[in-house]
Amino acid sequence: MYITKDKTEIFAQNHYKGISYDELEYGNYSPFQYTLELSRPLNGPLAAYVNLKTFGVKGFQKIIGNLMDTSEYLKQLLNDTGRFEVINDKDSDGFVTLFVAKETNDAPSFFDLNNLSPAEIERFGQYSYKFYLFLLEKQKKGECWFAIDYSTGYHRLADGKKLGVLKAYPMTPYFDRQAAEKLVRDMVSFQQEFDKVKDTFVVKEVPHKPRPFVYR
Repeated sequence: MYITKDKTEIFAQNHYKGISYDELEYGNYSPFQYTLELSRPLNGPLAAYVNLKTFGVKGFQKIIGNLMDTSEYLKQLLNDTGRFEVINDKDSDGFVTLFVAKETNDAPSFFDLNNLSPAEIERFGQYSYKFYLFLLEKQKKGECWFAIDYSTGYHRLADGKKLGVLKAYPMTPYFDRQAAEKLVRDMVSFQQEFDKVKDTFVVKEVPHKPRPFVYR
């Protein structure tokens, strides 16, 4: 156990300055960045135990198996569009899907960005990020039934800089192959709509504070 009366001693461990209270919105609170470990609430383990007793081992396996199967199907559908590219189709054991939106069908692959200039890489990343903001605004207006997140600094490029990507993280047992097909159809439709305003789009309404654009 490590105890201190001076919080600056904890912050100094990782050169972390802390988060101001007005920024402590959902998804922005990352205590693991500034302390060794925390006490965890009981609600998570208790909910897992109740669900295990309700569904049983086989029921839990079926739910997780379905999410794995559907997520792999989602990755396939996204890649097949030509306008989205999945970047964790080989190195991921979970059911999260990390991907980028591409400005054109012949845009370079995410994994070939090291061959581009810094300005071209930033434009590539900005397109995905602005599409994320576009979907957020749609969600706020009640025009989008799903929520796509933005993962800041997921991939480190050859020059050492990080670039953020989009993230789909299905958690509901109702997310089946039919839902995945609808998700991709609607994303393609929204992208076509976004392309008409991509150069002038400025987000005005959001359901929560967006994650910042990352290319650093």
